[in-house]
Amino acid sequence: TATLTLATATDSALEGAETVIASLNAATISGEPAGAPQLTLLDGSGTGTITDTTALTVSISDAATVNEGGDLVYTVTLSGTSTTDITVPVTYTGTAADGSDYTSVASVTILAGETTATLTLATATDSALEGAETVIASLNAATISGEPAGAPQLTLLDGSGTGTINDIDLTPPTITVSAPDNTNDSTPTITGTTDLPAGSVVTVTVTDSAGNAQALTAVVQPGGTYSVDVPAPLAEGNYSATATGADTAGNSATVSDPGSIITLPPIASPDKGIGIEDRPVKGNLLDNDHDPEGKPLTVTQFTVNGITALAGDTVSIPNVGKFTLDAQGNYIFTPVKDFHGILPLVGYTVSDGGKTTNSTLTVTVKPVNDPPVANDDFIIHFSPVSGSVFGNDKDPDGDLITLTEFTIEGIVGTFAAGSTVNIPGIGVLVLNSNGNFTFTPNPGFSGHVPLIEYFITDGHLVSSAILEFQHERNPTSLGNIGALIQLSNPTPPLFPVESGGGYSLLPFRAPNNTWSSTQPYSPSRLSLYGDLQDYDLYLTGSLRNQVVQEMHHYSFSIPAGTFRHSNPNEQLEYEASQVDGSPLPNWLHFDPKQLKFTGVPPKGSINTEVMVKARDRYGNEAYATFRVVVKKEHDYSNEDKFKIGHKRVQHKPDHHAQEGLKANQATANMSVKLGFNEQLSGEGKLGRLMESRALLDSLSQL
Repeated sequence: TATLTLATATDSALEGAETVIASLNAATISGEPAGAPQLTLLDGSGTGTITDTTALTVSISDAATVNEGGDLVYTVTLSGTSTTDITVPVTYTGTAADGSDYTSVASVTILAGETTATLTLATATDSALEGAETVIASLNAATISGEPAGAPQLTLLDGSGTGTINDIDLTPPTITVSAPDNTNDSTPTITGTTDLPAGSVVTVTVTDSAGNAQALTAVVQPGGTYSVDVPAPLAEGNYSATATGADTAGNSATVSDPGSIITLPPIASPDKGIGIEDRPVKGNLLDNDHDPEGKPLTVTQFTVNGITALAGDTVSIPNVGKFTLDAQGNYIFTPVKDFHGILPLVGYTVSDGGKTTNSTLTVTVKPVNDPPVANDDFIIHFSPVSGSVFGNDKDPDGDLITLTEFTIEGIVGTFAAGSTVNIPGIGVLVLNSNGNFTFTPNPGFSGHVPLIEYFITDGHLVSSAILEFQHERNPTSLGNIGALIQLSNPTPPLFPVESGGGYSLLPFRAPNNTWSSTQPYSPSRLSLYGDLQDYDLYLTGSLRNQVVQEMHHYSFSIPAGTFRHSNPNEQLEYEASQVDGSPLPNWLHFDPKQLKFTGVPPKGSINTEVMVKARDRYGNEAYATFRVVVKKEHDYSNEDKFKIGHKRVQHKPDHHAQEGLKANQATANMSVKLGFNEQLSGEGKLGRLMESRALLDSLSQL
């Protein structure tokens, strides 16, 4: 045997599988041995196959941009040659339409031995305004045909190419714009028409008389219309609107239209407010005002009684009341008590943020019937007394007042005017409808008469007050009795006092330091004639009881001359408590600097016995007591105020007041009836004060 070896060559041609047939030639065989028979061929040929391993790719390039009517030319490239023609199918996409914008070709063929082929598409010319359009040609490797038998499958290196067709239309679009003229709408709507396709954008620039420009955009609607609202208010005067539109070929058109803004002032109508006496009058001035352009309104200022004020301010008008008006138009007029009539005309200014208008407000306060005013009466007397409680009572409306009934502290029931009432152990009281009264004390009675509450009416409404008596058996000149809290029941002075106070009660001291609270002196050993400088601190008299009313503020003061000191420069310290030393109720506030009581008694407050103490720097003390009587609150509303001829609920007796009265009387009686040993058993400065007062009270009985 022998081996025949053939070397094969490598190339880039796509040629498929190839064969090599080796054939033996028996006629030319040489080298047989001499005389040997001729060799014959049993199988004279053998075949060998060369497999094609070339892997080629195919791609397509983009086409150059052309105008309408030009050809889009794509190049299809094979990465090597082929021994056969290669046909590649082509599909198309893009914005251009096959048939109207271009004519498609189904496939492209690369001839045998060639590496490139061209794909040419003819484009169409039309009159439509459509802008640049694209044609995307895509190769389909799966359906390539014509490869040699046995050759590898072609693959796509770049399977698509894009070509662009430019729109060569040069006619600009048509456009119109309309700017409203002589309008009071400072944010007008700009409108217009165009032949641009629906969805196109029109740019609108609006410039007002102040040079302020606003750039706006509008979208073209089907039918070729567009509109846009001006967002920011335009200044009053002339303005312009300029609209610009462009087609997809780049052709544009611009057009302008002038307009004008005329703003209107707000419309403010006169206002009237009506109220009744002693009640605020409220309202809103803008409720009947409006702005023609729908702008919000505010009040900027107002004038009343010759005073100009800004919105939100308050103007006080003497003897009339207070007037307030805010920017939102809310006003309130608070009249002074009992005012009725017409408030001085109010002028006000309304603004819409640009223009203003003036208008007026007339406020009328109608009168109402006021209840009569009944003031408390306090009388100190030394014999049967008569008078009238109407001396300090009046009716604000000038109506005739009549006393209808009265009650007496400690006695159950209500007494009609004109009744004669016997107050047990005290005296007889007559109180008539014309306000005249007579009080006749029982023989030997001295002291405080139970409080009388009387009721008066003007024929419509009812008020009440307190009549208070203080009966003294021995007359004396009261002199200067102070102010606010008047001194009552004074003890007549037993000797002249240089102070000129009218009357005085001087304490005394024992003639030596051997005095003892456990061994009090008899009256014969007590001295009333020590030097004035020995009597450091003393009380000039007793204090008048005070009447306050539930739920009403009160204020009263201790007269400066109530407590006196032998040293005119001595600075006294004061405090107040209940007579038993317990604190005063919360509603009874005492200011020791001003010697002033203030507060508001709540519902259910009871009469309170008050003790005011004065102290000097040496520890000397003096005391004064009085009673605060709480007058019950009577609530007569507009609906249930007492009417003449109507039955009303009787006032129940004040049990707390009765208890306070009994306690006060008991205290007064005790100060008169205590024996000298009891009277002089106190210690310190308080003891000396009580001794002196008790002694003088006892002497007054002689």
